[in-house]
This record gives sequence, C-alpha cells and structure tokens, in this order.
Amino acid sequence: MKKYILILVLLFTAFSVFPQQITKIGIINYSKVISSISGDSRALQEIERLIKSYEEGVSAIKNDITSLEERKLYYSNLNDEMNVLKMDEQINKKQQYLKEYSRLKLANIEERKKRLMMSAEFLGEILDKIEYIAETEGYSVILNSKDPDLIWWSHSVDITDMVIEKMNPKN
Repeated sequence: MKKYILILVLLFTAFSVFPQQITKIGIINYSKVISSISGDSRALQEIERLIKSYEEGVSAIKNDITSLEERKLYYSNLNDEMNVLKMDEQINKKQQYLKEYSRLKLANIEERKKRLMMSAEFLGEILDKIEYIAETEGYSVILNSKDPDLIWWSHSVDITDMVIEKMNPKN
C-alpha cells in the first residue's frame, strides 16, 4: 500500500512540476483579411478613386456611342448613306477606344492593387494585428487557411474575423 501511495505522490509531483504546455494553433484566411479591409487607408482610397474614375469614363464613352447611334439612325431615316457610313466609322472608332481604355485602366488598377497588397507597410500592419491577437488569445502558431498542407481545422480556431475587426480603424 505504501508503494502505491509513493507512486501516486511521485506521479502527482511529476505532473505538477513539469506541466505540459499545450500548443494552441490558430487559422487565418489571409485573402479574406486583405479583401475586407475598409477603404480608410489612403492607398485603398486612391484605388477606389481610380475605379470610380474608370466607371465614369466608361459611362461617358458609352453615352457618346449611344449618341452616335442615334445620329446614325437619324441619317438612315433620311436615306443619307454617306453620313450613315461616317457614323458607322465613328461608332467603330469609339468602340475600339472603349476596349483599349478599359484594358489600360483596368490593368493600371490591378497593378496598384498588387503593389498595395505587397507593400511592406500594409503587410506589416496586418502582421502586427495577427501577432497581437495571437499573443492575447494564447496562440502559439497561426497558419494560413489557404495552405495546401492544411487538411482540416475547427472554425473555433479561425481568427480571421478578429483580425478584420482589429484592422478596422474604429477599433
């Protein structure tokens, strides 16, 4: 009996002296964090301004094309084939211009988005928030949910929404 008590005391002492540290792992959907950040950043506001400018430009060009089509219809009703052909030529030029305008403007917007998402300041801000949450919530490791080696995880360890909330300037 004394042996059992001694073994129990030794086991209890061993477990209390050498507590096991459980590693807490968190998951983040990094893409979702980036795409959901509000437009309060100057760089994001610039991108939004470019998008709005692009949309206004497309709208103006489409209005010009509509106007030319109305003029073409007017000349067609007058049986003025020469002006109908001129209008066709102008419509085709405007449509080509619209395609080129869209291609260039959208490429510019995408390039700006890529530069922003890869900027050290922007990435540093996100990483600071991830580090803060990891430390305050007791996570030892944070993994990206898009990691191809990550097979499964419980949504209870997903910190994506916490990071998005911390990125919101109101918090």
